[in-house]
Amino acid sequence: MYQLGIVRPGATIQLPFGSFAGATGAPIAATGLVAADIQVYKDGNTVQRASAAGITVAADFDALTGINTVTIDLSDNTTAGFWSAGSRYVVVVSDITVDSQTVRFPLAAFTIGIPGAVLATTIATLASQTSFTLAAGPAEDNALNGCLLYLHDVASAVQCAFGLVTGYVGSTRTVTLAAAPTFAIAATDNVMVLPPSSVTALTSSALDAIRDRVAKRTTLRGTVGASSTTTSITTSVMSPATSVADQLKGRVVLFDDDTATAALRGQATNITASSASATPTLTVVALTTAPAAGDTFTIV
Repeated sequence: MYQLGIVRPGATIQLPFGSFAGATGAPIAATGLVAADIQVYKDGNTVQRASAAGITVAADFDALTGINTVTIDLSDNTTAGFWSAGSRYVVVVSDITVDSQTVRFPLAAFTIGIPGAVLATTIATLASQTSFTLAAGPAEDNALNGCLLYLHDVASAVQCAFGLVTGYVGSTRTVTLAAAPTFAIAATDNVMVLPPSSVTALTSSALDAIRDRVAKRTTLRGTVGASSTTTSITTSVMSPATSVADQLKGRVVLFDDDTATAALRGQATNITASSASATPTLTVVALTTAPAAGDTFTIV
């Protein structure tokens, strides 16, 4: 049996198998092989996939007697939501005839996801393109903040996008994204959670390295204005000034060690958007505390 490990959502997998004569071991044709003979079971459930759509078979592949193939298209959503990230599947051939004998056997096992993901699941309910609940997730608030999501359309081989988590409510498994994905996501679409990318998780030594870089180059200095929140920093001073929307997107805000709000001293976060202004508003990955007017920072 093939142990395929982790298979990407929407992929097409091809599974060859041989058929042989019982007495001699010589290759022999399998008879009666059709798509309906391929049964797929999900997460240990004893009820197989309801449809054979997306499954094709070929006996005597390339006119080679005894070489047979099963091809499964994981983007086929005829049985809605059957192919879902985080689930494990077993593929069984049952029943075909080989050398006048009825045979059945397990062919393959695999899990849908992507390597490196810390969680593979699906969208359970959708409130908007930037707010939705997960079918599975941690129970703690903010547990996924700063993580990168890989989103994959349940009915597509190639349609995918990435999103940055700026908020997470553990009791409802509700995710908030910094921006809408590049395709219209929907319930049952696949979600893979990648490790946090926010520099709020940087070690003190990594922050020291950033400070060293700050000392060696011209950087932007800023002062917080009124009405800032944990995800939106208004500025009253910015030097040098900026003027283009998203001019600071992708850079890092690093609060000064002597800034007035003690909980922010040395804290850093990613800028996901900035307004077109000499004193821009910065949209950021959630800080632990809202900045106060007069707090100072450096943008690296």
